[in-house]
Amino acid sequence: MKGCPGGENYFLNFLLYLASNKFQFNLHQTFFMSTNQLKAAILKEINGADATTLKDIYAVIKTIKEQKASPAWDELTDLQKRKIETGLTQLREGKTVNARSFTESLKKKYGIKA
Repeated sequence: MKGCPGGENYFLNFLLYLASNKFQFNLHQTFFMSTNQLKAAILKEINGADATTLKDIYAVIKTIKEQKASPAWDELTDLQKRKIETGLTQLREGKTVNARSFTESLKKKYGIKA
């Protein structure tokens, strides 16, 4: 996205994030790859992907291209931008929480039984 933290690697990191569910990428590691490293990793996975995965990747590319044209980042408040930037900094520093652990903590905190 225009003006979005993460710069030119945002698109490539997002693709790797989506592919990570199928290809077991380490998202934290991919966040720090150079553009050329990201391109090489994506091309390697594309070359071994099945038809369904290729269609998913193509859909993501189209969606991201559409979002890049959006002024959405510029429309965020300064507070929203700071919160996003804080989240990206926490990701870079490895301050992440497993989704399952997070869900379990919410269930416990709010007494959700399911």
